Amino acid sequence: MKNVAFGIVYLVQAILVYNWPDAEVLNAEKMFIAMFTLMFGLFAFIQAMTMVADKDKAIECARKMFYMIETPSVIDPLARSQEYIKRI
Repeated sequence: MKNVAFGIVYLVQAILVYNWPDAEVLNAEKMFIAMFTLMFGLFAFIQAMTMVADKDKAIECARKMFYMIETPSVIDPLARSQEYIKRI
């Protein structure tokens, strides 16, 4: 089934390039780059979705991750305090 989807996408891409060869957006290089990017994104999305066991658990995990990212750190790595200098 996946190969059929690839075939359809490549066929549509070829038809677009064939019918409008002078269009700047529809040149073959840009079309293949867009196709490559789309396929990589879809593969990553599908692989990530197979690892999600439960939607509620995934939402809770994302909530915790964003909470940790947004929480300011109590450690200031750029501070040049006396304790830092003594440890060096």
